[in-house]
Formats: sequence, C-alpha cells, structure tokens
Amino acid sequence: METRIKELETRINRISMALYSERAYKVNELISRNITEEKELTYELDRLLSLIEEKGIDGLFWKLIRYIEVFDDIGLSARYRKMAKTILTGE
Repeated sequence: METRIKELETRINRISMALYSERAYKVNELISRNITEEKELTYELDRLLSLIEEKGIDGLFWKLIRYIEVFDDIGLSARYRKMAKTILTGE
C-alpha cells in the first residue's frame, strides 16, 4: 500500500513537472517572439489561470502579466489580475 502511494506520488510529480515545462516553454516563446496579439495572449493566460494553483504555474502567469503590461492599452493585464485574485483569494 505504501509503495503504491509512493509510486502515485512520483507519477503526479512527473506530470506536474511536465506541465510546468510545457507552459514555461510557451510563455518564454510568447515573450521572446514579442507576441502582442490579444488572441494568442488570452489563450495562454486562460490556460495558466486554469492551472494557477499548480506548483510554479503562478510564477509563469505573473511573468506573462508583467510582459503584457509593457504594451497593454486595452486593460488585458488588469482584467487577468482581477481574475487571478478572485481565484487565489476567493474575493
């Protein structure tokens, strides 16, 4: 029983690490390519927001938000900041 629990814990950690790596690659790609298209950014923000409570994903979310704030003239970062606050604090 204890061995099975350890195996499951190891699998969950591997999946979590793979998920983080995948999202980190995408965030870094958006930033390095200087993507400013709302559609692409909101797609990734939505994905990150749905996973924001996963280990490390919150850092990627805030990294992308800070990137968007540099050129954001439509209030995209403010909207997503508010959504994140609601999810994380329940307010």
